Amino acid sequence: MKISIIVPMFNIEAYIGQCIESIINQDYTDLEIFLIDDGSTDKTGEICKEYAKKDERICYMYKENGGIGSARNLGIENATGDYILCLDGDDFLIETNAVSKMITKINIYNPDILVYRMNTFFQKYNKIVADKNITDIDKLFDTNLSFLKETISNGRLSISACDKLVKTALIKQYSIFFSDDKTLEDLAWSLKLYEKVQSIYVYNEPLYVYRKQRENSNTYTISESKINCMLNTIKSWLDYSYEDKEIQDVYYNYLAYQYTILMALANSKNTTRETRIQIKELQSLLNYDLNVKVKKALTVYKIAGYNVLRQVLKSYLFLKNRSIVKI
Repeated sequence: MKISIIVPMFNIEAYIGQCIESIINQDYTDLEIFLIDDGSTDKTGEICKEYAKKDERICYMYKENGGIGSARNLGIENATGDYILCLDGDDFLIETNAVSKMITKINIYNPDILVYRMNTFFQKYNKIVADKNITDIDKLFDTNLSFLKETISNGRLSISACDKLVKTALIKQYSIFFSDDKTLEDLAWSLKLYEKVQSIYVYNEPLYVYRKQRENSNTYTISESKINCMLNTIKSWLDYSYEDKEIQDVYYNYLAYQYTILMALANSKNTTRETRIQIKELQSLLNYDLNVKVKKALTVYKIAGYNVLRQVLKSYLFLKNRSIVKI
């Protein structure tokens, strides 16, 4: 079974070596590795070319800068493996047997998607911390609906492109590519995937390390364009033509969770008055309270109103993260 690993990158010369080493040193060797250089102007490309000379499994591809989504799409278009794994160029696989562990579960359950745990490497403190981004169990969900209901209700729906192994045939059959949007491309891609899959295996094992707070990262900068992107993403999924009413209902419940984040992040410094009015107009989303955090938000909303809820959410987000979380 061949695994296609897609690594988009842009000006990460300090980190790309660790990422590539974590891939080529895997004890599972049936890999094709696409290093997609999204217009880097530093030494990222030179480093990748040197690795490509030494390992025939590596395909280095350069493109004009267009964002991480377009870079991943180039890899998907060229992938010939049975499954696709997206790995950001400043992140890395946690151990040399990470892919072997994935393959073991794939051989047993043959899921459309395998979702695994991610740990976070805090660059500032040089420390790896365990994340809780999925359910704390090893479990096969034989329907997308059962998976969505459980993970949305407990606030652990996986929307990252990097914590899952996905059947290549599924992606190409339904043309599930990343949008050109440079802010929430993972969210839209994951929601499209979950709408089409039949089976999802949740693997309670950390296999991937996400690098947080690296120098020059824009993860924590909440600009007006990012706020508008979040707002437009929510609106687009509210207006989406769903084939299944039950899927629509659970997605609305997830959008309600995203909406509480949007309420917390939007302020007079990063949004116009018109944008804040548009956000307020979506407050009926709070009635979709399958998620435990939305349920609590709805209680505050009913007692104290929209403006008080917004301040509570802002305070909660600040105290919980002390910086902007990766949405």
